[in-house]
This record gives sequence, structure tokens and C-alpha cells, in this order.
Amino acid sequence: MKKILFSLCLSAAAFWAAASNVLNVDKAANLDAPGAVLAADLPWHGNFTKLLHMTPADVQTRFKIAHDNRNLYLAIEAYDDMSKIVCEKYPHDHRRRTRNDYITIDFDTEGSNMTTGKIIVDANGGVTDYWGVDDNTGTGRIIYSPHWNSNVKIISAEKYADHWTVEMSIPLGVFFQGNKNLDKLRFNVGRERPKAKELSSYAKIEKFSFSASRYYPELKLKNFDIDPFKWLIASLKVDTSRKNGVSVAQISCKLWNQSKKWAVGQCRITLQDASGKKYVRSIGVQADKMRSFVINEQFADVAPGKCNLEVDLLDTRGNLIVSENSQLELDFQPVRIKVLQPSYRDNIYFTQKLDKIKAEIQLIDNIGKTLRVTLAGPDNFSKTIELPVAKERNIVEFDFPVNMPAGEYVLKVGECSKVIRKLPKAADEVRLDEKNITYVNGKIFMPVGYFHIDPD
Repeated sequence: MKKILFSLCLSAAAFWAAASNVLNVDKAANLDAPGAVLAADLPWHGNFTKLLHMTPADVQTRFKIAHDNRNLYLAIEAYDDMSKIVCEKYPHDHRRRTRNDYITIDFDTEGSNMTTGKIIVDANGGVTDYWGVDDNTGTGRIIYSPHWNSNVKIISAEKYADHWTVEMSIPLGVFFQGNKNLDKLRFNVGRERPKAKELSSYAKIEKFSFSASRYYPELKLKNFDIDPFKWLIASLKVDTSRKNGVSVAQISCKLWNQSKKWAVGQCRITLQDASGKKYVRSIGVQADKMRSFVINEQFADVAPGKCNLEVDLLDTRGNLIVSENSQLELDFQPVRIKVLQPSYRDNIYFTQKLDKIKAEIQLIDNIGKTLRVTLAGPDNFSKTIELPVAKERNIVEFDFPVNMPAGEYVLKVGECSKVIRKLPKAADEVRLDEKNITYVNGKIFMPVGYFHIDPD
């Protein structure tokens, strides 16, 4: 037991040793002109090592970093035989950019390796950015989505005989996602050379992946005033409807000013629908301290399917304060069915003595007309409920004898349907009721956990 504990202590020490390094960032001014960051009196950070092996990279990379309480500024020098690098030109956000020689800026806002941002910049100054989320398998694997805008600005990109350089600014507002204090922010600069098959990094990463954020250094901004960034985007919601045959997306949210003073700003909403069409709307914002500002905006003629929604809050000078981004499914179906009873997974369990099936039917079209709802199942079972004058929301309730056979029962309205399953007897049946109370084999169950460590 003592040997096991000693081994665990060594593993924990190794983990925190890898994650405890700090990247201190000086505050500076007038860095937004080409060449300004490169020429600034700032320290160089380098000594890049190969991923996994952690031996010195075959060719080196170094960078300068600073902030001005609005943006994070980076100047990067990447050394190489310029005749051998891959440097094709691609449009903004093109996925093939990783075929080029590129720099990758990776950060983890919460230090948890659950969500990460990635900004890829090549020698042409081209940018592709991604937002990554843990795949929930416990393996540390990150799934990246291109539907994210880092708002990075390329200040300059130059090529020389033996190296290439790029200067950029990243709004500090992009880091305020999940962590409102930036006290857990981890940050890294990496590089890939496709022809040489070399991946190198400022952080010493023991895995063959840039996304292993536990190895990143903590980013500490010197003389940073967090108060202007104390805003929160809350209750972000999208409702869909049809008006006069036109699809409409209704976007609403609250902007909470948690700073110490009254503030004026601008909320920018960007919606990109399934067809690729972008809708952009800007709304003036005024809010006293600890007060909210409600946003309600409609976008008409929006294509159904997967869309990307971005809500940005900017100050009066156009600097990003906070950003919220999500990928949504816009569904403009004229009918929606929500099963109310049974309440758990649309299943009727063997021990569940349910004698009714209850559902809510929501209509977008045909309000005021006759509504017919059918329930059909095994052994030619079929029932119909007819409502002469349909409302926008309609509750229907079918009698369902407890001796009905197991199988699938289909609730149908026009072309829209929902399957309800009546399940046969199971050896270990677990379900929740409408109050989230757990039942095991028909009896109320209260789970109890117990944890014990041997003192020896």
C-alpha cells in the first residue's frame, strides 16, 4: 500500500511540475502598427521542443508577447530553409491550412482540458480558428469545430531568406469563456512543419498532440484591470417560427454588467444559417453596474438546419469584451410533439402503472384549423383525438390500459411522429419519474456513496 501511495505522489508531482510553469506577460502600449511588437523591448521566448520526445526542435521558433488591457499581442519568428516550407494561399478559415507550415496558438480558459481555443496562422498571415470540446470519453481527446471566430487581427506577415514572421493581436475578450477571472488560463505557442514531419512547442508536451493543455504554462497578465471585462452573456435562446410562410429565428439573451460602473457598448449578433448566408445585427447597449440589458432580435428567411450563432459585446472603441458562440439546429417544422407522460425517455416501464399517454402538440402553421392526433400500436391498436379549433399549444391525452402489450406506439400528427415504447420485464429496471426520483425494479431507490482510504 505504501508503495502505491508513493507512486501516486510521484505521478501527482510530475503532473503539477508539468503544469506549474508560468508565462508572464508585460503591459505595453502602441503595439498595433506593423513591426511594433517585433521592435518592442520585450523578452523573447523560445527553446521549442518536439512533441512527445521533448528534444530540441530541428529548427527553432521564438515569440514576444504583451498586452495593453484590450488585446494580447504576439510577434513570432519561425526559422527554416524558406525554399522548403509549404506556403499555399487559402481563404480565411480554410481547413487545408494545416497542410502549410503554420503556428498554432492554443489556450484553455479554465485549465481543465475540457474546452480549448485554437488559432492557426501560416506564413502568409492566413488564419483558421477552431473551438474544441472534450469528447467525454475520459481520454483527453478534443473535438474541434470550425464554427468559432477568435477575432484575431494579423498586423504583419513577412518572409525572409531564413525565417518568416507574423505579428497579431487577439482580443482579451475571447479568453473570458467559462473563467471570469483569467486565473486559470493556460496558453501555448506551437509549430508544425509538414514536410519535415516535425511538431514542436514552447510548452514541453509529453504527448503527440497540441491539445494537451495540462502541459501549457499559466498565462499571467501584469498590471491587468479586469473590471471592464466583467460582463456576462446569459439566457441565450433561439426560437423558431413561420410568419406569412417565411422562416423566422428569434434570438434573445441578457447582457449583465457586473463591472463597477455604468457602461455603454455594442452587441453584435452574427447568425450563419445552413446555406452559409450570414446575418449580422448590431444593437447599442447601455447598462448601469449590476444591471442587465435584454436583447431581442429577429432574423427572417433563415434556412433550416445547422447554424452558427455568435454574440459579441464590444466597448465604444470596438474592443471585444466577451463573446458567446454556439452551434444550433434551426427547426422550422410546422408541428412539434413533446411527450409529457411517460416523462422519462418516452418509455413506459414494466413496473410503471401508467394508464394514460399525454403529449403537447405545438403548431407553427394551421392554427385555428382542425387538428387530428393518432396513437397506433401493436395488435391493430389505434385511437384518434380531434380538436376542432387548434391553438398554438395543444394538450392531448389518450387512455392507455395497463395491460397493453409491449412494443412501439406511434403518436402522429400529419407527417410528424413520435415513438413511445412500452418495455417488457427486465432483470434490473431503472427509471426516473417526473420529479427525478430514482426507481429500481419499481421501488424508490436512494443511492448512497462510500469512500474509504486504508490508513496504512
